[in-house]
Amino acid sequence: MGDQLRAAVSRPAATITAALVIAVVCVIIFATTGRSAATEAQVIDSVNSMGTRLITVIDNTGKAGIDHSAVGKLEALEGVEWAFGMGPAVTLSNPAVGVTMSVAPPMRTVIGDLPPAVVLTHGRAPASGEMILGVDAQQALGLSQASGTVAARDVVFPVVDSFTAEGELSALTGWGLLPTDDVVPLRYVYVLAEPNTDVASLARAVEAVLPAAVPGGVSIEMPAQAIQLREVLAGTLAGSSRQMMILTLLTALVLTSITMSGAVAARRRDFGRQRALGASRSAICVAVIVQSLVAGVVGVTVGLLVGLPVTFFSSGHLPSLRFVGGAVVLLLLVAVMGSLPPAVVAARRDPVRILRVP
Repeated sequence: MGDQLRAAVSRPAATITAALVIAVVCVIIFATTGRSAATEAQVIDSVNSMGTRLITVIDNTGKAGIDHSAVGKLEALEGVEWAFGMGPAVTLSNPAVGVTMSVAPPMRTVIGDLPPAVVLTHGRAPASGEMILGVDAQQALGLSQASGTVAARDVVFPVVDSFTAEGELSALTGWGLLPTDDVVPLRYVYVLAEPNTDVASLARAVEAVLPAAVPGGVSIEMPAQAIQLREVLAGTLAGSSRQMMILTLLTALVLTSITMSGAVAARRRDFGRQRALGASRSAICVAVIVQSLVAGVVGVTVGLLVGLPVTFFSSGHLPSLRFVGGAVVLLLLVAVMGSLPPAVVAARRDPVRILRVP
């Protein structure tokens, strides 16, 4: 192998030419397909938010009897990022006002940890039996600050903080939430799937393990339209990029084969002498492949140094490491495969005819 490497380095013209071909193709791939891949990832990340991964379990009648243990069982499922449940709604009032308002916000007990989408204003996490109010509920109750007390069914609860909620949970800002350790029936259970999880399969798993006294009274909702949109966008954006990359790689394969054919032609007498001295045909093939592989490594290195900055400055994002690694492997395979036809030709030539002096 050392002799083949030295031979490749000792004939820089063909090696540099092949390296330039690979480098140019590498830059083209990152400037076109790499840019598309970076844009695709950005678009899919924006679509692949909580809205495409949230599964909602609903007790439609209030008589399904979803057990409070459902939260722990659903959190234990593979592919679940978080889960929490809420009990029946109870109307809130402000004891300082003395009467229930005409548009009174509801309060629900909460089983499980609050998700990251629920953001506390002052970061004061409520303990069991302590109330936090959504910013809209706080305003409806006439509280200038998230402190004091509120009442529900003549039971007074201390208010420790307010919160905002994002995405599909934004409706919670009109509610009061009361974390509790008590055993209460659940009316809603929210389950967020981890990124790249099959939401439909996870929804079926949720339905299978959900502890409910009357399973027929439970409905499981998932964002089907948002999931379809994500799949359509991913397929549309990726389709044209893959076609362009395939054409670029095929072009690189042809150019590499032509370049290495020229290199083999220039070294035909050298290969003839090696064959006459007893070198095997496989050794000749290896020599050509190694020269092309050296050119591929140099070309890919130069292409990465140029192509990645081009991609970043043109799109503002870099392609994923998976894409970069895949592109490098494909380009090196192109370098090897492009050298195979010339290598076979060089190995099958008759050394006597090559070395014959006219």
